Amino acid sequence: MISDLDPRGVRLFVLQVTFLVLVYIFISLRILVKSLTTKKISLDDWFIFAAVIVYTSHATITIWGIVYASEVGDDDFKRGENIALHSWFLNEALYAPLSALIRTSIAVFLLRIATAKIHRNIIYVNLACTWVLTIVYFFIVVFQCSPSSYFYDQVLDPSGGSCIDKNIVPRTTIAHSISSAIQNFILAFLPIAILWHVKLNKRTKAGVATLLGMGLLAGICFIIRIPHVKFIPISSPDFLEQTNGTAFWSVMETSLGIIAGCAATLRPLMRGFGPGRTPWRRDSHHS
Repeated sequence: MISDLDPRGVRLFVLQVTFLVLVYIFISLRILVKSLTTKKISLDDWFIFAAVIVYTSHATITIWGIVYASEVGDDDFKRGENIALHSWFLNEALYAPLSALIRTSIAVFLLRIATAKIHRNIIYVNLACTWVLTIVYFFIVVFQCSPSSYFYDQVLDPSGGSCIDKNIVPRTTIAHSISSAIQNFILAFLPIAILWHVKLNKRTKAGVATLLGMGLLAGICFIIRIPHVKFIPISSPDFLEQTNGTAFWSVMETSLGIIAGCAATLRPLMRGFGPGRTPWRRDSHHS
């Protein structure tokens, strides 16, 4: 099975499984912190939970596309290619909403600590740009072919539909990636501006540094992803091979985004395990 995959398929499979595990570790820690501190779910939590659900679907489709397409492709090459393209299409459609949900969760989290009007306005503009671009990109991706299923079925029936100009989606993807990278960098650096005049202890600084570092990494992944977006006809036999890099960096970016969003809320956990301290002390007179 896995040993029979193309090396790039193996790399993507290992990356996806590894980050899927890490994402669930971090979201579990976030839930643990919430259950032991505030004991209530806030709006940014709902957005990150929605992001994890979409991310899980994205990861499942990726793994299905890699493994099942390889198995079927051994006996029926065109059917295997059809499955791989189906996987690519579904994940391409999920990618923009997933990224938007992650950034929205982080933005809503920052709104809770932002008091200056300019900082809040920056966040609101960021959110508006995120969702306008996401909706536009989503519809272009989903309806690039007519019917939509022709995107992946054309390898089985070339005369079963039609698609828009092959350059439109790559150009839209590049525009979306550049915009998303800028938005990620804004959300990464904004905590510094928000907390510039606030005296912070080392653990709080570590939390801000973590959010900054992860946010920057996610933004860098967006930029690295851009050169991998290629102007390749879907019917090209090299389509899946040439777009492997795009899939790789898409997994990296969304995974790091969720981890960054969760890491920013784990400060009480780290504080509780500081030297000479126990996490979430209880009253001594409770039995």
